[in-house]
Amino acid sequence: MMIKKLMLPFIGCLMLLKLNAQTTLVAGDIAFTGVNSASNTTNDFVNTPQSESNREFCFILLKQVTAGTTIFFTDYGWRTDAQAFQSANPAGCTTPSGALTDGVVRWQANSTLPYGTQIVVRCVTNPKSNVGTATGTQGTFNSSTNFVTLASPGESVFAFTGSLATPTLLSGICASPNGWATALNNCDLSPTASSLPNVLNNSLNGNRNYAFAVLPPNGSGYCMRLKSTVRISTDPAVARATIYNASNWESNSASTAYSLPSNSGNVVLPVTFDEISAFAKNNRLSVQWKTTSETNCKEYAVEASSDGNDWISIGTLSSKATKGNSSSPLSYELAIDLSQITFSFAGLATLLLLARSRRKNYSILFLAVTVTVIFAGCAKDNDRETLTTSSKIFIRIAQQDIDGKINYSKIVQAVVE
Repeated sequence: MMIKKLMLPFIGCLMLLKLNAQTTLVAGDIAFTGVNSASNTTNDFVNTPQSESNREFCFILLKQVTAGTTIFFTDYGWRTDAQAFQSANPAGCTTPSGALTDGVVRWQANSTLPYGTQIVVRCVTNPKSNVGTATGTQGTFNSSTNFVTLASPGESVFAFTGSLATPTLLSGICASPNGWATALNNCDLSPTASSLPNVLNNSLNGNRNYAFAVLPPNGSGYCMRLKSTVRISTDPAVARATIYNASNWESNSASTAYSLPSNSGNVVLPVTFDEISAFAKNNRLSVQWKTTSETNCKEYAVEASSDGNDWISIGTLSSKATKGNSSSPLSYELAIDLSQITFSFAGLATLLLLARSRRKNYSILFLAVTVTVIFAGCAKDNDRETLTTSSKIFIRIAQQDIDGKINYSKIVQAVVE
């Protein structure tokens, strides 16, 4: 009995670590939606006015990912003499040779991100991303402060997990006017060429659309993106087929960078959110939202955060749509005392959602509460925070389908009155 008591906190912490583990990704779990090979300030999302010049690419998540999920991106060319990336100035070759202007950028999710999230990564120098965190992890042979250079007249970008030497390839895009190279050896000196890896090759993987070549017109400064009018299905296979259809893209050769992403609302979600607002007054928080349509919708969970990264569920409302389906506007409101909202530790929202979605399964509910208590003991007391009208309050709506899938609204900050 004593051993069980001693083991309980240990098991609880292990379970928590598992809950916070990064999402395992495979080929097709992301897709590229834009590349700017021209330096620009158009997508400077840090400075006002926009002033930092850089180049960037954009990708979309075709799977929900948890905080800590990491993806690497590179413009190293893929070889045909081996299923591997080129090396930088490899031994045994005529100097200089290989990939001299290619590098690696790491992107990491800072919070759970839903299917359909589009992420822009500025990647040449001082990498940044509009969602999550981008970091340069391997500079080029020619310059340690340059990473993914996106050289003109357009080159290839790959997404992978693991390491550059033994990567698990997720997706690829070729922005070269010459398309995928038919021959590329380790000693070949080419800043833009890349072959198509077998694992991403449509003809070898059942036409699953893991990689794509956008063939722009001849010129320099190749920029391209998915058209803003394109709508992306919530079915990943259908989404990839739509994204990697050349007719759904626009490109130019005038060194004119596009705004990325072309449209953050590209994804066709089960619920179309209209207005979302939140107000805090007299220690009460009121959250209001409207939907213009609902499909297969079960309920909504209102989630709050004090920093925009760690979220807790503060209340739920069932869908007003008949059998979860409606083509007419519907309005919702949830009001709660701010004193009831306390952030004690990361992961609480996940546990509460688990317990809420299985109310009739008392054993699972008991387990969720037990793990919550265990981790509360592991957390530091000074990590606890109760919201007040002087706090920053961020709100998002988690919409749950009848089949259990969860989609998120945009994030809004509560207005204090």
